[in-house]
Amino acid sequence: MSVKNLLVRVKELREDMESCQERMTHLLQDYQLNVLQTAAVIAAAKINEEKAEIEKKRQGLREQIEKEKRRGRETVDKVYKSAGETIQALIRDHEKEIQQAMQRRYRENAEQNVKTEIERKRDQHLKGVKRKHSAHEESEEFDEDKGDGLQCKHCGRLSPSMFICTQCNTTLYCDEYCQERDWERHQQDCSGDCATNTLADDQH
Repeated sequence: MSVKNLLVRVKELREDMESCQERMTHLLQDYQLNVLQTAAVIAAAKINEEKAEIEKKRQGLREQIEKEKRRGRETVDKVYKSAGETIQALIRDHEKEIQQAMQRRYRENAEQNVKTEIERKRDQHLKGVKRKHSAHEESEEFDEDKGDGLQCKHCGRLSPSMFICTQCNTTLYCDEYCQERDWERHQQDCSGDCATNTLADDQH
């Protein structure tokens, strides 16, 4: 091979090497670009995945918050309901106590009124009794025939001046003492007015 041909061949090899280097440079740039694009895609996918995970966590937190809110509202409703029931129970108990107190007061007043009325009738009854001058000793000397068989309701004796209860107009007493002693028992069966007169006055 001549020197000229050798130089031509060297030149061709040099051009081939330069072309090869240029292609290698382009390939390297393309590779780097692909790597960057792949990395970008991976990063974007990872970011999207992280975003999805974050959104999922946010959704879970929102659901948990709503759940806690519902639970809180339910707890508050239960507390209000329990408090309302307690208040109503206290009101009912208080009203019951007031009613019982009023009933006791009414019974006490009624008992006091009955007692007062009994005392009033008793006093009125005793005031209506006309005192007579005859005593128990006189009844022992009294002739039973003159008394027509009439006897004192309390002691069974006879008296010249017998008392008759004008409330029932049937019961006789020999004097005020016996009538007063017998009044507690007699008032249960007695009816009409609470005043009394003597048998002699009744006959008149």
